[in-house]
Amino acid sequence: MERAAIIIFAIVFAVPIRAGEAEKMIPLPRGELVPSVNCVADPAFSYALYLPSAYTPEREWPVIFAFSPGANGATPVRLLMGAAEEYGYILIGSNDSRNGPWEPIHAAQRALRREAKQRFSIHPRRSYATGFSGGSRAALSLALRHPRAFAGVISVGAVFTNAEPLPGRTKLALYGLVGDADIAYPEHLRAERELPDHGFTCWQEVFPGRHQWPPPLKYREAVAFMELDAMRRGWIEADEAFVRGIAADRLASARSLEQEGQVLLALRTYRQTADVFDGRHEATLARREAKRLAAAAKTKQLLILEEALVQDIQSLNAWRDKEVYPAAVERLQKRVSEGGGNAARADAALFHASIYLVEMGLQHHAAGKPENALAFFRTASWVYPDNVVTFYNAACAAALTGDTEAALDDLAEAAARRFNNTELLAADPDLERLRRLPAFAEIERAVARNARQGLAPASYWVPLSDLLGD
Repeated sequence: MERAAIIIFAIVFAVPIRAGEAEKMIPLPRGELVPSVNCVADPAFSYALYLPSAYTPEREWPVIFAFSPGANGATPVRLLMGAAEEYGYILIGSNDSRNGPWEPIHAAQRALRREAKQRFSIHPRRSYATGFSGGSRAALSLALRHPRAFAGVISVGAVFTNAEPLPGRTKLALYGLVGDADIAYPEHLRAERELPDHGFTCWQEVFPGRHQWPPPLKYREAVAFMELDAMRRGWIEADEAFVRGIAADRLASARSLEQEGQVLLALRTYRQTADVFDGRHEATLARREAKRLAAAAKTKQLLILEEALVQDIQSLNAWRDKEVYPAAVERLQKRVSEGGGNAARADAALFHASIYLVEMGLQHHAAGKPENALAFFRTASWVYPDNVVTFYNAACAAALTGDTEAALDDLAEAAARRFNNTELLAADPDLERLRRLPAFAEIERAVARNARQGLAPASYWVPLSDLLGD
């Protein structure tokens, strides 16, 4: 009897539901985050939800679909809640879309779009998408596949997608957010240069940080930009005071960045202000300041240095090339040692390169190929020596190959670099053949001292999903 009831329930809710009807049938709270809501027509899919306090199905609302690399929809929804409440947006964060093959991502997106149309009263042209890292690529993919419904994308820590080609012309607005030491910084620079040629209305904003979600304030600025774009298209009533305020803020931001010595960020902010607010007094001022700043010898030199940095970071993708890769690593390491404005970006690039190599090494380790794993771990320890777990992993791989001397050397190096995980050292089966050696006991004592003294290594390798904030 219970089974029959479940089947009947499924059949009833498979029938198309008019916008707003399901929301009336199953009331959902306003003004608070709901971490998990099952899709009515596709209950295998779920999402995090935020409805503005003023939400009512009697009017149409803009909606933001959000995607995290680890299928944690609550993360972006939580960051966007303040902006959604202020400007009146529905937030829907997928709990199913994650980094990986495209078909599961697109299936989750289809379920969310169907849910939004059936359950909520949404504006037919004002859908938006956002995401971080791989989730950002998913967001752009969604918007490109539905150009009539989507008005904009807020890209964080990645922009481009290989799922769909860029259109010849589009009316999409794209607001990019990226950390100033993010490995994806060069990709956002590329987007700044290329996307306007495809018709995108673009703004790229940089915030302090590595490869991570932006602070809520930056998301608020991004949503305000989408409001500005909606006014430009005539979808909402133009508010001169609102437009004037944002234009003035952008101009003031550029001046502040210049005073702080952030010359290239100031130059880009001036140029973007001139483009986005073309025809206004603020744009005229911004264009004049951009011309002045671009002509300065210091600016020209900084642009040359930044372009060289971008080329080196992109060369980290050529890890199979025995000439290009080592040369790029050494140049980036030199930048870190010399300090200066690009040191943080170079350091972040090397750190993420070491993580990628460790990931590759772990795959070979799991496949029973310790020799291959050791090669990746050795390279990772050279690329970013402060990532202490590379030495530990190299010790494990060396021990499995039978090279106990090298394994002990790597373990000793890890201990010298403040490795402090006594439990892992005592229980890891990869190190079994080392445990009866006198040198191992000495290493154990060193690791135990690190733990007692509260010494923590500069960097531990952690899963990429953890680094991505999920």
